[in-house]
Amino acid sequence: MRSPLPLAEAVAAEAVGFADRLDTIDPAGRGASTPCADWTIDDLANHVAVGMVRDAEAFHRARFGVPSPPGEVMLGGADPALVVRAAVEHLLDAVIRGPQTWPTVPLPFGPYPVTAALQSLIVEFGVHRNDLEVATGQRIPPFSDATRTALFGFGEHYLLRQAAPLEASACAFTLAAPSATLSITWNGGRWVRGADAARECRIAGSDDAVARLMLRRLDITDPRIDLLDPHHLAPLFPCAIRPL
Repeated sequence: MRSPLPLAEAVAAEAVGFADRLDTIDPAGRGASTPCADWTIDDLANHVAVGMVRDAEAFHRARFGVPSPPGEVMLGGADPALVVRAAVEHLLDAVIRGPQTWPTVPLPFGPYPVTAALQSLIVEFGVHRNDLEVATGQRIPPFSDATRTALFGFGEHYLLRQAAPLEASACAFTLAAPSATLSITWNGGRWVRGADAARECRIAGSDDAVARLMLRRLDITDPRIDLLDPHHLAPLFPCAIRPL
């Protein structure tokens, strides 16, 4: 098994990048809105700090063979940027000291193999770093290469994790970007990998556009998205895939 350290370092880069950006914002401006529905910058910062603490602890639990996920974390009055940086060091320590063969990592949102767990965290913190950039005035900056690579590497697993039941007959969505093509199918009772339905909506765009759509940071009607949708399934996509 390849060392998970490079992936952990990519998680660290996204999370520390978030903290660095947060430090540039005057406290009076942290009530501004973000791309996360109903969240201010302060809300987003607290979410990222709490998540980083819990995620780092999950990796230490995996080291010791503890299968239960970490519990609730309360920041109190702690500075979220300082918490993020300390939790990043805690995560890297866990990965550096971890076993050669990792058990499943008990992340707060479910147990994952170590590679998938770290890819998931790159996406989590990379997207929220981008959310913060948008909230502070940058006009739709692209996701980092690491975030897009992790998202497409996680691929259909990400879509299935975010998929919600539909009140619809069988249908499939295929997302085609230059770097990846991903498909999921609603079979009438549950979501499964692959395109296996007579009714299919094919969605194409650049890597960044398709990644944004997957993460629900872009609407399916956006001009950066091209549709081949003979069955008029596109309006179901926002119901099918929940935002990160």
